[in-house]
Amino acid sequence: MTTPLRRTLYLLDSYALAPLLRRPSTRSFWYSPDNPNVFDAATSEDYLAATVPPYVIDYRPKLAFPVRDADGLVVLPYQFGTAKNPLASFMFALGLHDAYLSDGRSEHLRQFFMYARLYRDLQDDAGGWTYDFNTVERTDTWYSALAQSHGASVMVRAWLHSSDERYRAAALRALELYRLPHHRGGLASRISSRPSRRHSPRALLYFEEASSGTRAIVNGLMAALVGPYECAAWLGDAGSKGLWEDGMASLAPLLWMGTLKRWTLYSLAQGRRNLNSPHYHDVQCSWLAVLSALAAPEVRPELHRLASRWEAMKRRPVRTAASLYKAAYKVLYR
Repeated sequence: MTTPLRRTLYLLDSYALAPLLRRPSTRSFWYSPDNPNVFDAATSEDYLAATVPPYVIDYRPKLAFPVRDADGLVVLPYQFGTAKNPLASFMFALGLHDAYLSDGRSEHLRQFFMYARLYRDLQDDAGGWTYDFNTVERTDTWYSALAQSHGASVMVRAWLHSSDERYRAAALRALELYRLPHHRGGLASRISSRPSRRHSPRALLYFEEASSGTRAIVNGLMAALVGPYECAAWLGDAGSKGLWEDGMASLAPLLWMGTLKRWTLYSLAQGRRNLNSPHYHDVQCSWLAVLSALAAPEVRPELHRLASRWEAMKRRPVRTAASLYKAAYKVLYR
């Protein structure tokens, strides 16, 4: 278990010293801009009309991250050394793919397939990509719906380019953990909604960002829906469509639970109130734009109301207060 002192030193190194020295850190990878490629009727129409689509979030800024292993694959610098992070690898691969779509450079597509082949072969019998390294925050082994969703999207694109059925199978296997309950090591979890004028109380299905522990991380449960959507749209898989529809049925109530008077929550888990940092508030706004554009017409008005509420929160005094709160939370807890 980490101590407040150790967490403080880690935060000072990642958030202050590394930027001052222009040294790459995990923060500099995760905190690059995550702007949506799909955000309205026109961009969603172009996305759905594409033979091979861009990803819904533009991850090309992450290609500037300089840390690579001997094979040229992106790795993140942790306190114990560098390691491949499945989600980071998938984000980097999707950035490479979008770079290829924009500039046509075969080198970008070649590098994209390096990731696709590697993670196709690393996929375990459960369909998962395991996190099995320790960080300052975690010492267990887990799966992540966030990584599974992005990984499925990588495999969809690899199949669309190559027609290699192994990639199609890998994309669909990546969603098998969505069907396994959280208490059995899977990613399907439920949280009870709060009664409100908008919604009656009910058990809301979502897909957990980490299969160990129940945190209901909001940006993770949002991003987890895109893998099923793309497997349904480009692979024609009815089971994936069902996962998308089930997740979207819970989305608006879940997001309202994470919406406070002046700011948004990072996690819906009971206990200590875990606010978003300004960066992750912006990330959630990007995912909300994507999901609003892809949602069924009857769902969009509620998501648009949420988007307007969240955008109105982006005032400097509130962002500053949220930054201070989040720093204190990380020092005291994780």
